[in-house]
Amino acid sequence: MRHGNQPGLNDGDPLESPLGQILWFWGTSLFLAVLLFFPTSKLIGGIAVRRLEKRLGRASDDSERHRVLRRARLIGGVVAITFAFLFNRALLS
Repeated sequence: MRHGNQPGLNDGDPLESPLGQILWFWGTSLFLAVLLFFPTSKLIGGIAVRRLEKRLGRASDDSERHRVLRRARLIGGVVAITFAFLFNRALLS
């Protein structure tokens, strides 16, 4: 039996609290960043390998391709994380 304005365990929306909003922002931003990482890194990697082969004038070998793709994954991660946080900030504000 509750009296007055005593909160119960299931009262209200957890997203109404400041902590809930912060956790929702970070969680959805990281989720979006993970989803964007794979296609972004593949796109950047494909463009980088094609540009390398055009610059060399021949097909690249595995070690060159591996080096370029590793750098593309790093750049893709930075792009995905940055876009996800900025997009989520614009969407939730």
